[in-house]
Amino acid sequence: MGRSTEIAELERERRRVAAGEFRCILLLADAGIGKTRLAHEFLARQRGRATGLSARAYPLSETAAFGVWSEALEGHLHLLGAAEVSELCGGFLDDLAGLIRSVTAARGSASEREPPRLRVLEGLAFLLAKLASHNPVVVFLDDAHVADASSWEGIDYFARNLRDERLLVLAAARPGELAENETATRIHLALEQEGLLRRLPLKPLDLEALGGLAEAVLEALPPRALVDWLADHSRGNPLFALGLLQALIDEAADLTDPALRSIPEELAERVGRRMKTLEEAELATLEALAAVQARVDLPDLVTFSGLPVERLAAVLEQLARLRLVREDERGRQLSYEVAHPLIQQSIYERIGGARRRGLHRRIARVLLAAGRLAEAAPHFVRSAAVGDEEAIDALRDAVHQAESRGTYREALTILEALVELIPEGDERWLDILGALSWKAEWVIDHRADTHALLGIKAMTTIDALLDASWDPAPRATVKFRLAHFLGWGSGELDEAERACAQARSLFEEAGDRGSTLLAENELAWLRGLRGDYAAMEAGGERVGTAAEAVGDPIAAIQGFHTMGHAAWIRGRFAEGEAGLRKSNAIAHSEGKVYRVTVGLISLASCLATQGRVAEALLLLEEAKTGNPGWRDSILPEWESIVTGSPATSRPRSRGRRRPRPERSAS
Repeated sequence: MGRSTEIAELERERRRVAAGEFRCILLLADAGIGKTRLAHEFLARQRGRATGLSARAYPLSETAAFGVWSEALEGHLHLLGAAEVSELCGGFLDDLAGLIRSVTAARGSASEREPPRLRVLEGLAFLLAKLASHNPVVVFLDDAHVADASSWEGIDYFARNLRDERLLVLAAARPGELAENETATRIHLALEQEGLLRRLPLKPLDLEALGGLAEAVLEALPPRALVDWLADHSRGNPLFALGLLQALIDEAADLTDPALRSIPEELAERVGRRMKTLEEAELATLEALAAVQARVDLPDLVTFSGLPVERLAAVLEQLARLRLVREDERGRQLSYEVAHPLIQQSIYERIGGARRRGLHRRIARVLLAAGRLAEAAPHFVRSAAVGDEEAIDALRDAVHQAESRGTYREALTILEALVELIPEGDERWLDILGALSWKAEWVIDHRADTHALLGIKAMTTIDALLDASWDPAPRATVKFRLAHFLGWGSGELDEAERACAQARSLFEEAGDRGSTLLAENELAWLRGLRGDYAAMEAGGERVGTAAEAVGDPIAAIQGFHTMGHAAWIRGRFAEGEAGLRKSNAIAHSEGKVYRVTVGLISLASCLATQGRVAEALLLLEEAKTGNPGWRDSILPEWESIVTGSPATSRPRSRGRRRPRPERSAS
């Protein structure tokens, strides 16, 4: 009702896709306005001329890497045979086996090791391109404002690497929540600026559309007074309008002079009244779905609800008839979810605390038994009391998996949850230490600075447990991470320098020369954060020279980059260019794609500062060409510096502390 203009806009974009062009549409509206309904109507109209994929993000999905892409592709691939799935995945079968269940089945087992994130992105892109070569593909991602960071990075990656593929991504999101999602905001604004994404705001229904909605429900022309009343009380929100209208019908109200004895000002009140009429089994099923907060396959729902499949089938049929649950049938696979996020939230908030914990624990155990660690993690958190051994063990394994995959945002989110479950001084923190990757490159590269606050409490707690009797290597690793989180996250530079100096001494005691040099390099950066760029340059040069002498390419890359970056900020352009070129050459020879990318960013900035903008832009293009995942760096931000003014002499402060030489480009 009332969406002919939006449908026409979507059809125009579909025609561009059919002609061989990637497009992304961001469908924006507040809850209940009808984003999901519009998208499903559009998908229904594409049957026979496009392959439709759909998935929905959930509040508890932030620890599941590439969650919406996994769900969307699984919904299609499970309909295919193993040979066809293998053919679609090509050489990425092993890389996708741990992400998509149908690929796991086609391979025969999950991969024994976690593939690098870039390989996963390349594999997903290859799979989508293969599907699009047969038929245009339309992907609907619902509630994208709560999608995990890696799923948004997938949108960005596909937009830039599948430009000539027949792929349309339709992402529905609430504007308020989307603005709070840093990764989503950064990506969708950049894509929009480059013409790869367009926004399609969805407005509340007008009087004419509300009248049509009421007529469809009543199967008769509605009184004008009723339409005016619905408009006034729902403010054009279709979900509220339907709830209000149904309440009037239930109360046998006079529709020519509408009034409710108990007006459902919020949908939660309306849902509460309807739930009172449900049988115990129906209520239990709704509560299980509300606690899962995701679309659930029928076999999983049987386990979650505790009902026999025959009884559950009858219950689900009744709930679907009441429009409390939506059924999705794809081939032989049936899945279910609460009909709308607002209904889900209302049901969830009515569940008592003890029962809520029990539901989350049951769900967590089922997911854990299926090997779905990332999905199980938030349910263990919701079900656990302080010191809960089962939950802590599961979260330990989940953080290990996240670090193995290189999805550091997910790892830090889980670490923050563990702070609430493991008391200070509890030796189980040592098990968490064992789950961490000691040589995590994302720490050395400062990739997680905007999420670093999440890791401070966990590292501080572990650090307090490690006394002088411990092996110096793990003590050094914890202090090094703590120094990174303090310096780049909270800006507590005194504490950061103290921890980093201790890490350097402990690495030296452990005989780890390479890590000693990396700690020395981190100290140089911390001095740069204070504004002492001379000390930063000198420290970087010492590290680079020493690393080169002992044949340590990793430390050499870091040291010469630090030296070169500090030198150009000081206006020592020749020294800066020399240091950065040397760092880049070593990184290239070692196959360190991310380091080459950030090295080219700094070198381009150094040249642009001197007015050599044309050369700088060529370097940025080289960075983009050499790294399909370049958006994971701060190249877009620094590209604006390069193109903004040849006279730019140094980066401007980002407001958290001053001065600050850079963020992720380190």
